[in-house]
Formats: sequence, structure tokens, C-alpha cells
Amino acid sequence: MTFSYKYKLFSVIFLLTSLNFLIVFFTSDNLDNNFSFGPHTISLYFQLPFLTLVYIWLSLQFSKNHYQSMLIAGLTIIPSLLILLKYLFNEINFYQEDNLEYDLLAKHFINENTIFAKEAFKVQPGYAYYLTIIIGIFENQIRLTQLLNIILCFILLSILINIIQKSRIEKKEKYFIYYLLFSSTFFISQNILFSISEWLTFSLGFYSVLLVKKKHFIILSFVLGYMVLLRTNLILINTFFILLIFFYVRKKTIILVFFSIIMLPFLHNYLVHNELAFFITSKLVDHGSHFESIISNPSQYTFNHFLSYLGISKNAVNFSLSDNTFIVSIITLPFFFIYFLKTFLNSNFQLKMILFFLIFLSSGVTFFYGWAYYPRFQLTNYIISLIYFINIRYFLITKT
Repeated sequence: MTFSYKYKLFSVIFLLTSLNFLIVFFTSDNLDNNFSFGPHTISLYFQLPFLTLVYIWLSLQFSKNHYQSMLIAGLTIIPSLLILLKYLFNEINFYQEDNLEYDLLAKHFINENTIFAKEAFKVQPGYAYYLTIIIGIFENQIRLTQLLNIILCFILLSILINIIQKSRIEKKEKYFIYYLLFSSTFFISQNILFSISEWLTFSLGFYSVLLVKKKHFIILSFVLGYMVLLRTNLILINTFFILLIFFYVRKKTIILVFFSIIMLPFLHNYLVHNELAFFITSKLVDHGSHFESIISNPSQYTFNHFLSYLGISKNAVNFSLSDNTFIVSIITLPFFFIYFLKTFLNSNFQLKMILFFLIFLSSGVTFFYGWAYYPRFQLTNYIISLIYFINIRYFLITKT
């Protein structure tokens, strides 16, 4: 290691650390506002994109291995954490949104020492069970738990990036995937701070690539089943994925584990509360239905739905650089579309069909159901489809 290399590396680390420190220093006072997410949380919001960018940069430009890149990325935020220290144990508050429902359900599990809700599930139970562990340890959701969620997500994302770096994926495609993952961290970070379930779904998706690569298929079936408990709209794509894995590995246990897990909400709702609801109550399912819009003008609805996957639907975003939703949408959605279109055109027939079904099954559910927090459903479908396609193409069909 030459002196010039050491000097350049040290200079980069110093500049990155200073940048992070300055941003936190000038924005952290806003954390006196205890609501979970908003402009006041910028000092936490940019940590996941920052860590991800530093990790990718170090591993590519300085040829650092996975653990070195993770360690150095972690060191760059330590001075900032000293500033945030006085806010870390502040309890966070929620508006009347899904995040509050998750929080109340988790506290019910803890206070009543039970795994059953007071009534049939009104939200997907998977995230509430995760929060039960968090609140059981820290008593409430606090700024520290948000930071720990950011770190957990970063660790699992970095594992995925490291696997991609070591794979035989073409260099240009690797860089495209790095961009897709990095740009998605802005949405994922928002999701973590808002305390809803997608971020944990993505994190487990990142982890699934390692499980496929290591052939830990029983654990994978549990993970895929639990992801459905986090996001009901994944029921079709996860079922397709687990059946495809079964086709290649021929282990009946993975089918048994997966379907046993996704049946748990139905058993809870029907056996405990005598309500015929597969995941959540039909009243809430109907609330998120798009059938009325589809029936009234199917062509217009379909066209607007398609535009929403490009980030240019006027029904979904305000075209303003001051609108965070527009920024997150425009830096992610068009590029995912380009990646999938290019990949589809360059793939053989088998992979074309697999990619088609991944996109169709993920977006098909949210064509009929799902609303709010754009681009929540679009990015969820894109990210999960990307992860599963990487799994199938590079670690299931062909070994790399």
C-alpha cells in the first residue's frame, strides 16, 4: 500500500466524515420535534443513502473487501452519532396512519402477554410482531430504534452488494444495479423513519440472495413466508418464487414451511375471532380497492397506472423539485423500468418468461388493491422483482 494510496484514502474518509458531521450538526436541532418522520428528520434520513454510497465507493474505488468497506463506512458516521446522542432516547409519535396501528398492536401483544390481537387483523401482523421485539427491549419506539433499523438495513443491503460484486454479472449491469439499489435507499430510509413495513421486507429480500447462494432453503422459505406477513401484496410473487425454487431443489419441506406461515393470519382471524379474512379484515381490503376506477374507465386507469411506474403520473406526484415524492420517484422508477426492459430484451426465452411473471404477479395485485404513500407499491414491486430475478438468474439457474 503506497503512501499516495493511504493519503488519498485518508483524505476521502476525512471529507466524508466531515460532510456527514456538518449536515447533522446543522439539522439535528429539529429532532426536538418527536414525530417519526418529516423535514425535521433530515439528519437521520440521509444516513442510509450515505452509508450505502460510501460502501459502494470504497469497495469499487479502493478495492476494499466487504468487512473493510463496512467498517470504514461505519467510522464515517461516529462523530455525527455523538451529536445525535441526546435525541436517541426520545420517544417518537405517529399520526393516525398504519405506523400507529402497528405500534398499538405491538404494545397490545406485550401488555397482554399474547400473540393474538383483540380483533381480526386490521394491518398485516408481520411488522407488529417485529415491533414487539423492539418495544419489548426499549419500551417504546425511539430515535435509537430508528437508527438501529437503518443499520440493520444497511448491513443486509451491503451483503447483497458484496454478493453482486463477486458474481459474474456483466460490469455494466452491476453498475446499473448499484445505482438502482442506491437510489432506492432514499425511499427505504423514509420508510424506516415513518415506521412502516416495506423497509423490513426489502431487508429480508436482500438477505434472501445470501440464503439462495448458500442453499439455505428452509430458512429461505421461512423468510419468504414472513415477508408475506409484512406485505400481503407479495402473496403471488412469493408463491411463484418458492414454487420455482421447489422445481429446482425438490425439497417438500420448503413448501410446507412457506404455506404454514402465510396461513397464520387466516387461522388467527377465523379460529380466534370467527371472521373469514385471509390476512386483514375485508372492510380494509375494500377501502384500498381500485375496482370502481377500473370499471368506470379501464383504459384511462390502466394508462395512469402504467405511468405511475415511470414516475410521471400526474395523479400521483406534483412535478416540483421541492416535492420529496417527486424526487424519490424520478430518480428510481424510470431507471427500474429501463433496466427491466433492457434485461427482458436481452434474455433468453426462459428468463423472459420468469421476468414477465415476476413483474406481472408483483404489479398485478396492486393494480386492483393498494393506495397511499406513492411510490410505495411501485418501488416495492420493482425492488422485490429485481431481487428475485437476481436470485433466479445468477444463483438458482446458473451458479456463480
